[in-house]
Amino acid sequence: MRKSSIFSILGVIVLAMALVPHWTAEAAKPVPIIVAKQVLSAQVGSFSPITLFTPSADGDYRVSIYLDATTVSSGKAIIIDWHWTDDNASQFSSVSLNQFQSPHAFTSFTDIIHVTSGNAIVLQPGANFNDTIYTYNVYVTVEEL
Repeated sequence: MRKSSIFSILGVIVLAMALVPHWTAEAAKPVPIIVAKQVLSAQVGSFSPITLFTPSADGDYRVSIYLDATTVSSGKAIIIDWHWTDDNASQFSSVSLNQFQSPHAFTSFTDIIHVTSGNAIVLQPGANFNDTIYTYNVYVTVEEL
């Protein structure tokens, strides 16, 4: 009788331990930290390059961009690039709007990038940016991961 009671108690303990959440190293990691925000509001035409953030150590970053426009001219495009340097070379990504997305066009994009120490993350118009008529807005957030 005693052995069955001991096994019953052990069974309850094992079951209770299985139901308790287990903390892992992943759970101890910090949440992403916003290191830069940039808004270009009611922008018309191109703009000069903007340094968003220059890391003091190598790291991983999430760049989130939201781009909207009332409309885009026929045959034109609003293209926004962000540039950075990783362990291998200078890199860039783009987000764009064109006349096929008009009227009231918007798009968003999120990119995970690795940036080496001392190299800036830079926002600038894309090489084929060519809409100088319509108003657009750009909202950028850079988070350290």
